[in-house]
Amino acid sequence: MDCAYFCPSGGLNPASVLSASASLARTPKQIGTLQELFNQVGNIGPSFAPPLIAMVVAASGLWRDALIVTGCAALLGVILGVMIRRLER
Repeated sequence: MDCAYFCPSGGLNPASVLSASASLARTPKQIGTLQELFNQVGNIGPSFAPPLIAMVVAASGLWRDALIVTGCAALLGVILGVMIRRLER
């Protein structure tokens, strides 16, 4: 059931972020650079999270401790989102 929800909604995130770059760029020449920056930042989680989760689970021996990594990443995302929202005002 989760797959039926997350697959279509997960595909909307990259499209909405990349389409916002046209309004966030200061000049039209910066749109491509901003889109690539969004791409690179978006790949940080998939690159570093699996090894970090593996280290935490290997150290503790409990799969439920993987929630520490994902919970901290989610909290960091919320904090950064609030900070960026304040900057945009």
